[in-house]
Amino acid sequence: MQGSKQDREDLMRAVHLLHIMYQSNEGRSTGLPPSEFYNNDVSQSADLAQEYMIWRHLLVSSLVFQWLYSR
Repeated sequence: MQGSKQDREDLMRAVHLLHIMYQSNEGRSTGLPPSEFYNNDVSQSADLAQEYMIWRHLLVSSLVFQWLYSR
């Protein structure tokens, strides 16, 4: 995704929100269908699968860093 730092931060927030929605649905027989939180503008402006992987990598790296330096 090309754009300003603010655009990137907004996209990361959107990816984080999608992750939260995914987690809330995980393991439930009834949950929000993806059509309820699908956002065409976000989907057209970025490769969400790639952005999600970047976000997850940053999250895991941050958690590992916090764990290492909290000891």
